[in-house]
Amino acid sequence: MGESVEVVRCETINVLVPAGAEMIIEGEIPANTLEDEGPWGDFTKYHQSAPRHPVRIKAITHRKDVIIQDMGPG
Repeated sequence: MGESVEVVRCETINVLVPAGAEMIIEGEIPANTLEDEGPWGDFTKYHQSAPRHPVRIKAITHRKDVIIQDMGPG
């Protein structure tokens, strides 16, 4: 759009992110670690459970009046 993007530093990690972002989720994924997730129902009406890499959330920041779009299973 012909101009630079304003950025800010994250709260817990040394990363620059867009200042106008709706939401920033900071976290880490431990190496060589799996944890069971689920069971969760999905739109195909199957219940699924599987080992996944966990995400350890360290901070969540957002702009004022944040908009979060979500879609649950039908």
